[in-house]
Amino acid sequence: MQFPSPTRLIRTLVFGVYVALTLILLFAPVASGLPSGYFEWFDKVVHFFLFSGVAGLGYWTVPSITLAALFGVALAGGTELLQGPLTYRSTELWDFLAGGIGAVAGAWVAMALKRSLRGPSVDRDR
Repeated sequence: MQFPSPTRLIRTLVFGVYVALTLILLFAPVASGLPSGYFEWFDKVVHFFLFSGVAGLGYWTVPSITLAALFGVALAGGTELLQGPLTYRSTELWDFLAGGIGAVAGAWVAMALKRSLRGPSVDRDR
């Protein structure tokens, strides 16, 4: 039996903690309305960045841009559906769209960062 590397365990732990904190934020009871001083679409910006983090860390954990983006989009949709029956939360299509777009963007940015940190590829034929 082969055990995962310590690096893989740390990545998985960080990803799991981030997803858990995201779920806590999305399902915690909150007072209705935003405090004064916030713009109307602040909630959508929060969804965008929460799910970009989910997909970005997902790509860091399982290096597949498709799986990372799909997981983030599915989580964004699932949380919106599960918020519907709650009396202190609501289901909004715009929240799902902001989260889904954020997930795709987060996975893409993580992939681009990984490629840029690798540096230029070396041509072995020269």
